[in-house]
Amino acid sequence: MNNTSKSGGALVMVMIVLLAFSVLSIGLFKLHETDALETVRIQQADQAFWVAEAGLQRALNNVERRALPVKHSVFKACERD
Repeated sequence: MNNTSKSGGALVMVMIVLLAFSVLSIGLFKLHETDALETVRIQQADQAFWVAEAGLQRALNNVERRALPVKHSVFKACERD
């Protein structure tokens, strides 16, 4: 009878340890998942910033290209007078 109660106590202890490891494992998995999602969010924000920066630069280049001939023609028109 004494061996049976010791075996039962050991089984309960093993179950508690397994439960603790399971909870820790799930917590670590969730932490890793959250970290991975945050990394993706940061990468997307960086990508969006650089795409916007490139778009702005392209727009400025287009404005400069279109504005230069107008400035030159205005200057040429003023020189004629």
